[in-house]
Amino acid sequence: MINVTLVHNGGAGLPVKTPVVEGTTLEKFLEIAFDGDPDEFTIRIRANGTSVEAHRDYVLCEGDRVSLAPVKVDGA
Repeated sequence: MINVTLVHNGGAGLPVKTPVVEGTTLEKFLEIAFDGDPDEFTIRIRANGTSVEAHRDYVLCEGDRVSLAPVKVDGA
């Protein structure tokens, strides 16, 4: 098992460490840990000090941090 941190506006922006099986893809992780529609969010991975826009087939590693930011902000 590895630990991945999820940060999204549904959790008031608080990071939540989530244990997942090694080899888990970002797509599978979002099915497990996120109950919204990922297509409505910009998804970024912070790994090794670098933040990049993520692809769904990205394989998560120990210590990765997944952040979701809404593409559209209500009232904007």
